Amino acid sequence: FEEIEKVASQVAQGAIKYGMLRMDTNKKIVFDMNEWLKIDGESGPFIQYSCARIQSVLRKFNLSAIDPQKVNWGLLNHASEKRLMQSLMGFHSIVLGATENYKPHLLCTYLYELAKRFNHFYHECSIGQAESEELKLARLALSQSVGLVLKNGLSLLGIPAPERM
Repeated sequence: FEEIEKVASQVAQGAIKYGMLRMDTNKKIVFDMNEWLKIDGESGPFIQYSCARIQSVLRKFNLSAIDPQKVNWGLLNHASEKRLMQSLMGFHSIVLGATENYKPHLLCTYLYELAKRFNHFYHECSIGQAESEELKLARLALSQSVGLVLKNGLSLLGIPAPERM
């Protein structure tokens, strides 16, 4: 029961903070609880859910951390894997642009798009049924990387990332 209350509080924080920060500072903010709490739309809870899903996948395969040096990244050649890796590469420049220009909505949009791309990858590229153990490890490492970026991005916005939802 205690964990449920904690997660509910974190999701509520995510909904409110993301809902406020995703708007351009020059626009009016319209509070719509149904929109802000959507688990499948542009919302804090959607990004938090994506983080929790990644943690669940890593737990399922008994991996807490993967050494990037032991991963054959060259095996990731599916279009959705490539798009996901390209998205990851943009994190630092997005953070820099958002902070230098006082536009947190840029980071919000980036995190939402990254979460969407992860979910697309997750449906397109099987991890458990990967053709080889090496490919499975690479996909798990890619998932872990996305999870870290989502968690760090949410943290920069002051939004907690629950381990389970």
